[in-house]
Amino acid sequence: MPFKKGQSGNPKGRAKGKGNKVSGSLRQFVVDLIDGNREQIKADIAALEPRERIQALEKMMQYVIPKMERSVEDVRISRLSDEELTELAQNILTEISDED
Repeated sequence: MPFKKGQSGNPKGRAKGKGNKVSGSLRQFVVDLIDGNREQIKADIAALEPRERIQALEKMMQYVIPKMERSVEDVRISRLSDEELTELAQNILTEISDED
């Protein structure tokens, strides 16, 4: 054993931003596998029952479409002025009429 226990040949470790060789090559393998089989994957998905097809597409989408964050605004109506309440009501009415 050339190194003492707890020591390595590079005490600073892997350089920052330097990728892992194994995960990089595995990632490229998966990309190549999918790229080379697109038509088969499309045919396999098309052969699924509608419910299964939607589930498969939904599972794949989570890797390419970022999930939206839920935003919640905490409005204390009792703290709003009359002008702010009027503006809030106008905004709500505008959004409701825009949906119709």
